[in-house]
Amino acid sequence: MNSKSSPLAGAAAGVALGFAGAVAAYATLVEPAWVEVTHHKLPVNHIPPEWDGARIAHLSDLHYGNPRSHRLIHDAVQVVNDFEPDLVVITGDFLVDRPEQVGPCLELLARVRSRHGIVAVMGDHDTWRDVRYQRACRPGGKLGPKVIVPVPGFLDGLRSYGIRLLRNDAVELPGGFLIAGVEPRTARVQWDDLDLALNRCGGRTPHLLLSHAPDLIVDASRHGVPLMLAGHTHGGQVVIPGYGPPVTHCHLHRRHAAGWSEMDGTKLFTIRGLSSHYSLRFLCRPEIALHVAQSARN
Repeated sequence: MNSKSSPLAGAAAGVALGFAGAVAAYATLVEPAWVEVTHHKLPVNHIPPEWDGARIAHLSDLHYGNPRSHRLIHDAVQVVNDFEPDLVVITGDFLVDRPEQVGPCLELLARVRSRHGIVAVMGDHDTWRDVRYQRACRPGGKLGPKVIVPVPGFLDGLRSYGIRLLRNDAVELPGGFLIAGVEPRTARVQWDDLDLALNRCGGRTPHLLLSHAPDLIVDASRHGVPLMLAGHTHGGQVVIPGYGPPVTHCHLHRRHAAGWSEMDGTKLFTIRGLSSHYSLRFLCRPEIALHVAQSARN
């Protein structure tokens, strides 16, 4: 009995190992570089007439400095330009977290062609610990206060390339399209101030709210903000069929980790992002989202 089952067991183990190897190769070599371009209707409440039908491209989590990031961003810029967008929005994490990544990342984004340019919010990876400050504050050899600041050169770089960064602020674009954007709220950074961003709207409700992480939908729904775009989760990067992503890097239910979801009247689109931590993705491809704005009543 054992002599007959032993070859079968060995064959089964070999098949299992081969399958596991194929899945690992796919998840590390194929899917992280296989970008999906998704198309959406963006439901905008009280849309200004000039913006009805406007094309809005959404990027997030570029993580310049990760493997493949240069090629992914380069190709994403071409996809965006072919879309001929009226606006490009970026929901944070331009960088991995180093100053030397600022210039190369922004040089790629400088090739974007958009009628109203790029409007963005910062991600937690666009910040770093100010080690020099910590060293200066060490009492008795102990590590000083943990001070998080924007990556050196990041803010000046965005300004020099004409990218409008909303830091708990709002901007009204030509034609009356009002966008609010908040600083990141993640485990690493808690700089968000939605009240301040909404105050910048002059008593009006923004047509669109930008946030790095989707967690802000809880506050956005309480304030009656109708529409929000976010990133940060990478969609979980690994999705288990029939279950979803085991890890989402946010405090919300898994349904908010990717694609469209809703909470108390606030519609949220969470993009899966472009880069991948650890060069790993499974059933969760990198994403570029191309939206066409329309009246929420349609």
